[in-house]
Amino acid sequence: MNHLAHLFLSCDCPERQLGNFIADAVHPAHRQSLPKRVREGINLHHAIDAFTDSHPEVLEVRSVIRPRFRKYAPVACDVYFDYLLAVNWTAFSEESLTEFSKRTYDRLLERIDWHPEPLRRHLPAMVEGNWLVKYGTQEGMERSFKSLQRRASKPDWLENQVAYLIGARASIEPHFLRFFPDLVTHANQVCLRIHENS
Repeated sequence: MNHLAHLFLSCDCPERQLGNFIADAVHPAHRQSLPKRVREGINLHHAIDAFTDSHPEVLEVRSVIRPRFRKYAPVACDVYFDYLLAVNWTAFSEESLTEFSKRTYDRLLERIDWHPEPLRRHLPAMVEGNWLVKYGTQEGMERSFKSLQRRASKPDWLENQVAYLIGARASIEPHFLRFFPDLVTHANQVCLRIHENS
């Protein structure tokens, strides 16, 4: 999953939310210097990724889009699932996406000193551009794919793909809507185990 899902699935704990957000950018050698709850958020992030990577509905979507995206099918699926989460937000949260995003930006900015350097530079642009809300738009997906292209060894495989994904919504969205409640349940169970052991 991508940023929006990870931030949403964070036990409503600011430190764990931060850990969930920065997990992929934290060098293993630096983890022990972070507060305990931030480390718990990093562990939660990896639990979410492992569950996602083995879920049958996710594997089915990746197989459907693989002919177009090839080795980038998993990351394209992650970006697209954040889009689908944003457009289906009211099915999963009583708080509006706008309110959730504002509260989350405030939390992340309050703890910016704990962010690895690349994310420390990246966060102000994320807040200014309101990326969490814009993940639910074609414009937001285009920005995400441009960012992926800058880091990709085969950027042309990600070129002009957003229109395809939006056009495929009717066939892909049912897979997401079967998968995401399972992920919410799994993340809540991980959060409960963390709480019991803390």
